[in-house]
Amino acid sequence: MRARVKKLLRMYVHYAPPSSGVIVFLFWRELRLPAFACIGFDYICVSVLGMDSQKEALQRIITTLANKNEELHNFMETLSHSLAGVQVNSPQAVSDLEEEFDTLFTVLVEMKESMISTIKQEAAKKTQEIQVPDP
Repeated sequence: MRARVKKLLRMYVHYAPPSSGVIVFLFWRELRLPAFACIGFDYICVSVLGMDSQKEALQRIITTLANKNEELHNFMETLSHSLAGVQVNSPQAVSDLEEEFDTLFTVLVEMKESMISTIKQEAAKKTQEIQVPDP
C-alpha cells in the first residue's frame, strides 16, 4: 500500500515541478492513510499523524515559505540595484559611443578627401603622360 501511495504522490508531484513553489496538501482518505503535506519546490513530503505532528509539519512549511520569501526579496533587491546601475551608467556609455563614432567619422572624411586628391593627382599625371604634344 505504501508503494501505491508513493507512486500516486510521485505522479501528482510530477505535475508540480520544483520551480513552481506550489504547496500541495493531499488527503488519502480512501486509502485509509494519514494526510500528506507536500511542498512542491523541494519535494519535502511530511506524513501528518497527529495534532503535534501536524503543527510541526505546518511550522516547517511556514519556515520554508518564510525562507523562500526572504530569498525572493533579496533577489528583487539585487535586481533593483542592478537596474539602478544600468540606468546610471547607460547615458555615459551612449555619450562615449557617440563621441567615438564622431571621431571615426571625422577620420573617414579626412581619408576620403585624401584618397580623392590622390586619385585626381594620379589621373592628371597619367593624362599628361598620355597626351601627345601638339606639333
